[in-house]
Amino acid sequence: SPYPDSIQLLDSVYKIMLVSYPAQAIGMYEKGKLIRWMPTSMGKKSTPTPTGLFHTNWKSKQTNSTDDSSWVLKWYFNLDNFRGVSLHEYELPGHPASHACMRLYDEDAEWLYYWAEQWKLDSAQVKILAYGTPVIIFGNYDFDQLPPWYSLPSNPKQVEILPDTLSVEINKYLPTILKRQADRDSFIYSKDTLAKQ
Repeated sequence: SPYPDSIQLLDSVYKIMLVSYPAQAIGMYEKGKLIRWMPTSMGKKSTPTPTGLFHTNWKSKQTNSTDDSSWVLKWYFNLDNFRGVSLHEYELPGHPASHACMRLYDEDAEWLYYWAEQWKLDSAQVKILAYGTPVIIFGNYDFDQLPPWYSLPSNPKQVEILPDTLSVEINKYLPTILKRQADRDSFIYSKDTLAKQ
């Protein structure tokens, strides 16, 4: 894995996805422990994947692309409802090739579909009452160079994602992530309490 086995900063975060643009790789952590990682093909130069903090919103086992209705997207999990940025199954050609989405192998996309959490909206389907699983997308991809994994035989650490790099990215968003996690706990707890009464 290009990701470290553990990240102490994330000890209090139930679930999180870290997405490295340079490495084209996603790491899934639960309470600071890496539980799975997967390769991805992110946005090409003309349609880059946005970076920053996102959350998994809504999902569908199968949907059609808004860019081209002939593109069937399996195991779809939305990250940006207004721009259609998502994670889903699609071919991985070995370099960034998407229209801003993060393509995944079928088995990885299916696993993610059941692992990540959806948002909770109000009855009007407008206000977010509880955010889904946090996703931090970070880094810059050098489109003018060969993909970094071409250098792996001579430099096995070419795509290694250093803890210091992750700490900088995580610290930007950690207060927001913990606040939204606490808000989700309160929402879920209140719903469960009402259901039992």
